[in-house]
Amino acid sequence: MLIDYSNPKVRPEVSVSGASNLIREGDTVTLICKIIQGRPKPQITWLKNNLSQGHNTSLSLNKITKEDAGLYTCKANNSGGISTENIYISVQEKPTARLRPNSQSILATDDELTLTCSVNEATVNITWKKDGAPMKERAVIDTQLEETTSYLNISKVVKNDSGNYSCEARNRLGDVARSTVMIKVKLPPHLNPELKNLSVPLNSPLETDCFERGDLPVFVNWTKDGKALGNSNTLVIKRVTFDDGGFYECAAENLVGKVDFSFWIDVTGPPHLNPALKNLSVPLNSTFETYCFKRGDPPVSVNWTKDGKALGNNNTLVIKRVTFDDGGFYECAAENQVGKVNISFWIDVTGKSKPLFEDLQTVLVSPQIVLSPVNQSVIDGDPVNFTCRATGVPIPKLTWTFNGGKLPLGINKKNFKGDSFQESFLKIQNATKEVEGTYKCTAKSKANGTSYSTILQVFGRFNNYNDYDDNNCNTDRDGVDCNNDSNSNLNFNSNKGNEGDGSVATMMINDTFQI
Repeated sequence: MLIDYSNPKVRPEVSVSGASNLIREGDTVTLICKIIQGRPKPQITWLKNNLSQGHNTSLSLNKITKEDAGLYTCKANNSGGISTENIYISVQEKPTARLRPNSQSILATDDELTLTCSVNEATVNITWKKDGAPMKERAVIDTQLEETTSYLNISKVVKNDSGNYSCEARNRLGDVARSTVMIKVKLPPHLNPELKNLSVPLNSPLETDCFERGDLPVFVNWTKDGKALGNSNTLVIKRVTFDDGGFYECAAENLVGKVDFSFWIDVTGPPHLNPALKNLSVPLNSTFETYCFKRGDPPVSVNWTKDGKALGNNNTLVIKRVTFDDGGFYECAAENQVGKVNISFWIDVTGKSKPLFEDLQTVLVSPQIVLSPVNQSVIDGDPVNFTCRATGVPIPKLTWTFNGGKLPLGINKKNFKGDSFQESFLKIQNATKEVEGTYKCTAKSKANGTSYSTILQVFGRFNNYNDYDDNNCNTDRDGVDCNNDSNSNLNFNSNKGNEGDGSVATMMINDTFQI
């Protein structure tokens, strides 16, 4: 086209370039407004949606976003007129993808796995991958683009389902957004199928595991009758004893599960004898009870003998009241299907036991004085002893009275209690006329009471028996009736005392009293 320079004014004419139909979000776009003609030189103005964007011939849009999309106009203006040229910029949004759960997950075998992938509206295609390879028939995938969501589901995971799961979102330009999550599938502990109630022979070894498989680390806890035993997977008893019998529990736990199992261990063997069976000393009249075996697998047969003679077949031996005849050589034998054991011991019966009647408190026996005090006649100054013994159930108490009242001063009294009797002693060191009289011993218990009386006579002491005759008889001094003709029956026997002492006479009065 020819320009007419003779005309000073030329209407502007421009062209716009620099943009494609599909621009990716984030790209940099530069629009060029080229002046083809115009005189005087036209002024350039960039407009977007009729809003001014600048006056240079070029317009740069750095890191363009979806908001930058729209109609752009280059306007050229001079005195010759106005010219415009439009260009529409379409920004293609990048795809997005976000997986839930978005962190590492640990599942147990047979658990269900469900992953959700959320995308944006720019996404036109969603692809699931595991460890970089497209998912095969192992999973069920449900994609709903209109809802910008896709689901992956595995109803029961296995160990091989462990890996990196990715959701890939693509837009129309083929841009890809990816979200990845690590899934670990762990095997929970599986108990040892051999765990069950057991019968274990005595003295044999025992070894058993708690779990047979499971992803480590697996934490184990063994208990017996509620008390901790240890944390090893294997329970080892080198030599089983009866004490090892009981209620056992094993628990195994790892990151994805916990299992436990309880069972009973019964130790089989010959009967275990009572460890208390040994030579014994058993008190007379006491009750004796013991048993033959402590434990053993039934049925257990028992046989007791004494001095080789059969006593019985009960496990427990009972002697309600031990007598001296119960002493001897005892043997206990216990037998079951596993074996037979026996033990022998000696029982020695001792008399140092509680009284016979102590166990018979409900039976009352009235007191009886079995050893009564005797009448006595003594010379003034001689010692005197009285003894009183009584029996009964319960054992009675003994008391003394003198002429119906208290005992005179200076009399010593001592009591002694035996196994089945009470005994009391009175001792007068030097008899005088003041202690002459009637002494009564009384035996009393809650059953009843009884008493026995005795008489003490005290005669005066003579200086010389040769001085005694009818002519010098003194009633007050000699303690006899000098006017009584029966005195002719008095006979004296004298034992000469030590020099300086008076003679001591033994006197017979009508053969009635002897001193």
